[in-house]
Amino acid sequence: MNLLNVVFPKKCALCGEKSCEKDFLCEKCDADLPVMKHTCAISDLSMNIVKGEESEEKILSVYCALRYTGTVKKGIVNMKYGERPQVAEFLGYKMYDILLDSGYFNYNFADFDYVVPVPATDEKIKMRGYNQAELIARSFAQRANIPLLDGVLLKNDNIITQSSLDFAARQRSVSGVYEPGDVSKILDKNIFLVDDILTTGATAIECARILYKAGARLVVALTASTGKKDI
Repeated sequence: MNLLNVVFPKKCALCGEKSCEKDFLCEKCDADLPVMKHTCAISDLSMNIVKGEESEEKILSVYCALRYTGTVKKGIVNMKYGERPQVAEFLGYKMYDILLDSGYFNYNFADFDYVVPVPATDEKIKMRGYNQAELIARSFAQRANIPLLDGVLLKNDNIITQSSLDFAARQRSVSGVYEPGDVSKILDKNIFLVDDILTTGATAIECARILYKAGARLVVALTASTGKKDI
């Protein structure tokens, strides 16, 4: 064991209370980790992509690694409001491992060109000091050996709290909130779109629609957690 860890033991990424000797978790959180057995908590989402006078129907596959409950929920809340960026590092790292071992994940990591995070507003980044989705995406990208491409998507200020909205209302609330940034590299590329939590899927659809309109060949959404049931 590293002497520094003896004097200042690393805290568990999720509970933040117990020390851990390796990776990110204490023994209890590791044993109780609520892994999504099927990694797909929502049916494939359809969207209509309009380019000029033409339109095309696309299907968005959405995969989730962990259930948003217990210490996972506590860790994510602390990540968002308690200045715990190490939680994001753990989530990206673990998301890769869970998807790699899942028999329900229908893609090969080697077939993807870029990892793109769901953006946050400048106000949220200033408040937290980081965009947690970008940190999760960065950790996942390093683990999967896929380049991270940030700045592809941008988010305008959104004063509506979306967590309590249903799917239709959430779709309306995210309309126009996201917009393309530097999309020059994504033409004909396969993209992993990464976020921290899947709620209704409205954010994933809106961001994927922008990527498809910019010329992406394939977009697959990955989220670290979800409150939805394991189907």
